[in-house]
Amino acid sequence: MNCNIVRKILVAGSLLIFTSATAQDSNRWTSTEQREMFAAKVKGYEDCKQCHKFSVQSWEKTKHYKSLESLNLDQDGSASAIMQAMELTGSPVSQASCAQCHFTDKTSDSINQFTNKKFGPVSGVSCESCHGPASDWLELHNKKDLNEIKEKFSTLKTDKQKSEYLKNVHLKSVNDKVPGDFSAWRNKMTEKSGMIRPDMTYKLINNCYECHTIGNKDLINKTAELDNPHAAGSEFEIVSWLSGEVRHNFQGTDPDNPVNKKMSIEEKRYLYVSGKILFTEHALKALSLAEFPKNEDDEPSRFYDEMKSRVEIGLSEIIEINEILESAVPELKVLSENITPVTEKIGEDLLKKADLSTSNFSGKTLVGYLKIMNREFLKNRHNHAALSKLDETLNDLEPQGNSYK
Repeated sequence: MNCNIVRKILVAGSLLIFTSATAQDSNRWTSTEQREMFAAKVKGYEDCKQCHKFSVQSWEKTKHYKSLESLNLDQDGSASAIMQAMELTGSPVSQASCAQCHFTDKTSDSINQFTNKKFGPVSGVSCESCHGPASDWLELHNKKDLNEIKEKFSTLKTDKQKSEYLKNVHLKSVNDKVPGDFSAWRNKMTEKSGMIRPDMTYKLINNCYECHTIGNKDLINKTAELDNPHAAGSEFEIVSWLSGEVRHNFQGTDPDNPVNKKMSIEEKRYLYVSGKILFTEHALKALSLAEFPKNEDDEPSRFYDEMKSRVEIGLSEIIEINEILESAVPELKVLSENITPVTEKIGEDLLKKADLSTSNFSGKTLVGYLKIMNREFLKNRHNHAALSKLDETLNDLEPQGNSYK
């Protein structure tokens, strides 16, 4: 392993910064209690629509919007068959294991029709699925300065309303000052409160890859014999989708003539690379949960085969990108050097589970190492002129679905 290059990249203290930051990379909940806590903080896309009308209209044309209805109607019976194979009862929409990737939960005063509780699915994969539940940050997110906060405060009638409002804009008094630039302070406070802004690249697109690689081995293995088994994941590529039906960039557009702005080639370059690393990270994370064959006579499970294949594809694509860039991007150069032996092991069918759990990569597991190098790449992306060598590849990518307007 080329540790000298790694040391140059992970300079004084940056490793500690990345390690502490990654604990908050995911919005995923792992228990019913956490699911209810998430639901309690969801405002709903209707609140987003007040300021982001065209983005919501764009979302309403997507598969994400239809995901709750599709699962509930189950027109081809595939969801019911999966439920039976998993020995689950009730509606597919009532299942916690489906909630993470198929719909958005919200708390309400009435009983939810799907869960028979005062929280449950209210829409498909929505704004807050990607940008974080909004109750703790929405009020501050849409303020341009302190004067705007004061103007809204002056319209409130009761002490309770005023107290709640101050809490939501993260101030103790309407006359409070904020340190430094208001926008920087606002972004810091909303991020701390769970907002995932478009410029938070790793954290934002990490949400996509968490759902497009299925880490539930029982779901993949127990449905293996069905005519329509649950997919182990999709051939998801972030630039294709953000250029197609998921595109919803109306920021600064004319309300009377809205334009869904395309990504620049510079954005496509770093999103493409970061996405490929994330694809590999999640495939490796899933593979580490699989049962590895103990000998040549062992029949590998579907989950093992699927995730091993995804890992091999992901690692090979990172190496290929580094070759296209002629090793000119330091983070990709060292990453490619260090994952090549792993790729060779997979090709020779010698990869062991221990290879994924040991901290052989600058004191990190391979998954942790990919995460750190991805963040470092994104941090330095504006310094990488060599990324222009990817333009031919990017120009060949077909948008997935039709973009709105």
